[in-house]
Amino acid sequence: SEVAVKHYCMQLIREEGCETFGFVGDYLHCRSFYERFVGMREALFLSGLPVDLQYSILEDDSMYTPENLSAALDQLPSLPDCFIAANDSIALNLMAALKSKKVHIPRDVKVVGFDNNPKIKQVTPLLTSFNVDKIALGKKLTTLLLDRVANPTQANQIIHIVSKVIVRGST
Repeated sequence: SEVAVKHYCMQLIREEGCETFGFVGDYLHCRSFYERFVGMREALFLSGLPVDLQYSILEDDSMYTPENLSAALDQLPSLPDCFIAANDSIALNLMAALKSKKVHIPRDVKVVGFDNNPKIKQVTPLLTSFNVDKIALGKKLTTLLLDRVANPTQANQIIHIVSKVIVRGST
C-alpha cells in the first residue's frame, strides 16, 4: 500500500497541482495504516514539498465520526489540497464532515480512501480508493496459515499485496 499511495500522491502533485496533503487516521493503529501514511510523506519528500502534519488528523480510532472530524477540521490552519484517509470508512466520514461545512469535493479539497469498500458507491462524489485484491490476499493468508500449522515455529511474515487506485469523483 505504501508504494501505491506514494505513486498516486505523486500523480496528484504532477497532474493536479496538489502541494499540501493531510493524513486522516491513526497511523500507529496497524502496519497498513502506517504504510499509507509513509507513502504520502514519501511522495511529498520526493517531490520537494514540505511534509507538514498541521493538515493531518492523527487521533485514535474513536475519533473518526463525522461530528468529531468536523470539530477537528476547525482546528486545522486551512484545508490541504488533498486528504489521504487511512481507509474508506474514515474517508466517508471525512467527506460527510466536509460537506457539512459546505466544502466542495474535489474542487476545494480532494479525498482519497483505501480498501474500495462497497459503501463508497453510496456517496456523491464517488470516492477515489485503492482496491486490494482480496482473493489474492485470502489465498496468501490461507497458504501462510497452513504452513504455520505444519511448522508452528516458523517466523512471522509480512505480506504485501498489490493495490491499484480506482480514480473516481473525489479527486
